[in-house]
Amino acid sequence: MEEMQKRNRPIRTVLKEYLERKKGKVTNARNELHRRFVGLDWDIQKEILISHLNATMSEREWAYSRLMKLWDNCFLPHVQKLWETYHEEHCSWVIIRHFPKTYIMEHLDSFNFNKNYFFICLRFGCEKDFTIDKNKLPPEDVIHVHCFHELNLQNNEAEELLHEIMENAILNCQDIDIKHLESGRIPQLHPTLINKLEQSLLYVKMMGIEPIATFFSQWCDDVAKVMNESPEWEKLKKSSLYGKNFYELSYLIVLKYIDLQLHPPVKMTSFGEHSLIHELIETLHLELDYDKKFFVRDGINLWDKIE
Repeated sequence: MEEMQKRNRPIRTVLKEYLERKKGKVTNARNELHRRFVGLDWDIQKEILISHLNATMSEREWAYSRLMKLWDNCFLPHVQKLWETYHEEHCSWVIIRHFPKTYIMEHLDSFNFNKNYFFICLRFGCEKDFTIDKNKLPPEDVIHVHCFHELNLQNNEAEELLHEIMENAILNCQDIDIKHLESGRIPQLHPTLINKLEQSLLYVKMMGIEPIATFFSQWCDDVAKVMNESPEWEKLKKSSLYGKNFYELSYLIVLKYIDLQLHPPVKMTSFGEHSLIHELIETLHLELDYDKKFFVRDGINLWDKIE
């Protein structure tokens, strides 16, 4: 026999059980409030949100996530009190999205979580009395903010920022910044497999920053030819790898050949036999082992996965 569907109880009865927080009832009441929240009237939604702001951290975070889109100034004193008491990151997101500019500027230094300054720039970056501090933003966010607000970005600045994005990707090569592809394999290599580089170059093109947009696109295509003719890529294509392992090695091949273009290996033959430069190269380890730099993790060679 088919099981009967449970009928909804009066929502204020559920909210009352949640607020009373009696053992054995509060969890079920909370889950029911969450399940039914979207279909409720705004007045009761506000009561539920305020009740969660006065609860535990996890319940406050549930409320913060909804306040990002469901805002009313009646929440302002509650959120302000919580921020000044706990300084929670999710709370700061709500403040940056909805609070008056004067409050945000007065407390700017306290919003020191990872992406907060970026979102402050997205909100106020087009205002004349707000100056974007580029030193507080990673290069990809500088480009993003300028594109978002249609602000002027000089050709040489854009070039330096794109270069810095590549340098950061090389420096942090263990962080695989590549978008997931459902096919399980990448058909060919290109510098713009670096997700941040692809998006930033798109913004540069949208802003029409020339000649760097055209020049850099051509540079990427030229480097891609070298990558796609490399022995590493040929070896990887012949392997049975797919998915995460295939993406990882593909990404690292991209980084290796970008690094080779940006930082060509020092050629010992360029210097005289008795030149002191030999000692300097040996002392500072300037002869880079690119394969070890990109393909060895904790003493394990990633190519061993396909041996």
